Amino acid sequence: MKYIYIFDDYYQSLRNGIGTFNTQLLYTLKEAGYCIVIIELNSDTDKFIILEVDEIIKMRFPSTIQGWSANNFNNVCTLINLYVLDSANNVFIFNYNYFDKILLKIRELYPLSKILKIVHDLNWTSSLLGDESTFRNIINNHGVVSNINHRFIKDSFVSEKDMMSKADLIVCSSVETKQLLKDFYLIKKKKIKLISNGLVKKNHQLLKPRSEIIKEYGFNIEDRILLYVGRVNVVKGIYIAMKAFEKILLIHPNSRLVICGNVSDPDHIFSFSKHISSRVSFLGHVAKDELISLYHIADVGILPSYTEQCSYTAIEMMKFGLPIVCSDANGLRSMFKNNVTAIVTEITNYQDSEMFVNSFYKGIKSILESESLAKRLRRGAHKRYLQSYTQDKMISKYLKLFA
Repeated sequence: MKYIYIFDDYYQSLRNGIGTFNTQLLYTLKEAGYCIVIIELNSDTDKFIILEVDEIIKMRFPSTIQGWSANNFNNVCTLINLYVLDSANNVFIFNYNYFDKILLKIRELYPLSKILKIVHDLNWTSSLLGDESTFRNIINNHGVVSNINHRFIKDSFVSEKDMMSKADLIVCSSVETKQLLKDFYLIKKKKIKLISNGLVKKNHQLLKPRSEIIKEYGFNIEDRILLYVGRVNVVKGIYIAMKAFEKILLIHPNSRLVICGNVSDPDHIFSFSKHISSRVSFLGHVAKDELISLYHIADVGILPSYTEQCSYTAIEMMKFGLPIVCSDANGLRSMFKNNVTAIVTEITNYQDSEMFVNSFYKGIKSILESESLAKRLRRGAHKRYLQSYTQDKMISKYLKLFA
C-alpha cells in the first residue's frame, strides 16, 4: 500500500488556496485507497496528538510561542521518525516553502521514500510584486547586497533551490513557473511536472432568486456587481481594483465593488476607499456556500493580481461562467486568452500603476457596456474550465505520480 504524508500548516490552509488544493487532492486519494497521513503544524491543539478523522490520520503539532525555528523543525522530524518507517511506498508532500528545513531532514531520515515538492508560490513574488525582470537582476548581481529586501530575496532563492534539489519531483501549476524553474532555478526538466489545479464538476443550484440575495446583502437591485475574491492586499491588486472602480463610477454610478477576503491593512485600505465607501462592500472571509451565491449574482469577476500560480479564484470564476477581467501576471497569463475567456489587461510597468489602472478600467467598462461581449466571455470561461481545470484532470495526473 502507498502511504501519502502531507505536510500542512493548519491556520494558513484555512485562509488560502493551498487549503482548497488539499481538499480536492485528499478526497480522491482516499477514494483511490491510499493511506493518507496529514502532518499538521500550527494546529489548534495544545499538545502533539495523533488521531483519525474520516479515515485520514492526522499528526497534529501545536503552534509554538517562539515561532518555528530550526530546532522546532528537528523536534517535529524526531517525533515523525518514531512512528513512520522508511519505505519506497512512502510519498512525502510539501506545500509550504518555509518547511524547507523539514524537507531536508526528511530527505536525510528517509532515503528510500519519495519527496514531492508542490510549488504554490515562490518566495520573491510578493515582495517584488511578481516583477521577474527585477528578480533576475537581483540574483545575477554578484556584488555586495546592501538592500535588506534584496538580501532576503537572494537568501530565499538559495533555500528554494536547495529544497527543490533534494526533492524527487517538483509539481508546478503554471506554464510560467515551469519555465522559470527550468531556465533560472536550473532544475532538470525531467524533475518538473506541470499539473494545473482543478475543481470538482458539480452543479451548484441557486436556491434563492437573485433579487432576494441582493436584498440580503443590502445591495440595490439595479447594482452592477464587480466581484473581487482573495486576500485584500497590494500583491493581489486591491489598489488597482479600487482605482479602476473609482473611474468606473464616473460613468456607471450604479456599480458596486464587492470584496471578499481578509484585509491585510484595514486602516490604510479603508482610508484609501473612504470617498467611494458607499459603493464598496467589504464582506471579509466568506464561506464557500455564501461565495457560490455571490458568483451567481456578479456581473463581472475581477482578478487584478500582480502574481499568481494557478488561481483557485480564477478557476471558480470560470466554473461559474463569470465574464472576467484579469491582469497578464505570471500564473494568469497562461490561464486566459484575451477576448475569448477574459479581458486580459497589461501590467506594463511594475513601478508605475497608472497604465495598469487605465487598462483594467477599460476592461471592466467594455463588459458593462456590451452584453454580447459578456455572454461570449461567460461561454469561453466556462468552456476553458471544462477543458483544463476540473478536479478529474488534476487528480488523474497526480495519481500517475504516485503509481
